[in-house]
Amino acid sequence: MVYKNKHKVSKALKEALVFCQKGQFNEARVIYKKLIKIIPANDQMLANYGTLELQIGNTEYATELLDRSLIINPSQPNILNNLGNLYLENGDFQKSINYFDKAISLSPKSFNAFYNKGRAMTAINKIDEAINCYQQAISIEPKNKLAHFNLGFVFNINKDFDKAIDQYESAIKIDENFTEAFFNRGVTYSNKRKHHKAIKDFNAAIKIEFNERFIFKRAREHEEIEDFSKALDDYSLIINSESSAENKGIAYCRRGDLQNQMNNHKSGMPDLEMIKNLINIDSTLDHVSFSANDKSFFMETLEKNNIVFKERHIPEINIDQLFFKDPAGNGIELIFKENS
Repeated sequence: MVYKNKHKVSKALKEALVFCQKGQFNEARVIYKKLIKIIPANDQMLANYGTLELQIGNTEYATELLDRSLIINPSQPNILNNLGNLYLENGDFQKSINYFDKAISLSPKSFNAFYNKGRAMTAINKIDEAINCYQQAISIEPKNKLAHFNLGFVFNINKDFDKAIDQYESAIKIDENFTEAFFNRGVTYSNKRKHHKAIKDFNAAIKIEFNERFIFKRAREHEEIEDFSKALDDYSLIINSESSAENKGIAYCRRGDLQNQMNNHKSGMPDLEMIKNLINIDSTLDHVSFSANDKSFFMETLEKNNIVFKERHIPEINIDQLFFKDPAGNGIELIFKENS
């Protein structure tokens, strides 16, 4: 039981904080629920309680508690950063930026505020501002791999590929098992048409983590350099793994289409037929896929005939897809290579 005795209140605050640090959130909440009745205007208690509610997903109540804490004591950069993150995750980017700016004004060396503001600026496509934020963050914590990684990402968006590669290189030096840094550097090399270097990075990522996204991208690079046997091996690797039916379907489609392009119709046609079998194996794949060209023509034709369709782009393997129903209600998917 928590009493108004100052010593016992102080002890209760410490106990609640220890419970939070140990991940024992329910025990901490029991104490905070009592404390808020006794010291409702204690800014630190409100801040800690609000942070706890934020951690367990009670965002509405967390916002109320954190706002109450800031009204009492506005000079809390960590709380401003937490609120900024909350609005960032909820898609209210401008409001999140306002909170990060307030945190930075109070604590100009706050890595988290600059880093998270960079994320918000990226989300609203203010790339130059995002670059500046990440550079500020790195100046504060030079060994933070995520800051280098995100800076590489925005440089890549800006088509400043050499600077992007430098940042991914820095992230990899900090963590030699950083698979996403290897993968993104490979994507950047691909953008520079340096396909052999891209494949080397995809190999490094796959060695660390078996990921179908990495394998699909490596297969496309093999196709770019016309090493079709290795591309076929990659699609086979996905087909023979514990992949989802959808990924197996894409791999069968790509392998079959590639075989047909190589005039190996004897192998290509069975792969395309396998897509139909997948429909019966797994109900999550309820359509048949076909390779096609001239996406604009198909979209215009579908629109003219009032046929509802859905469009999707998969950047990892550089394809566009159109989904629609035939007159009998069967699902149809058309797959277009990038720029087709």
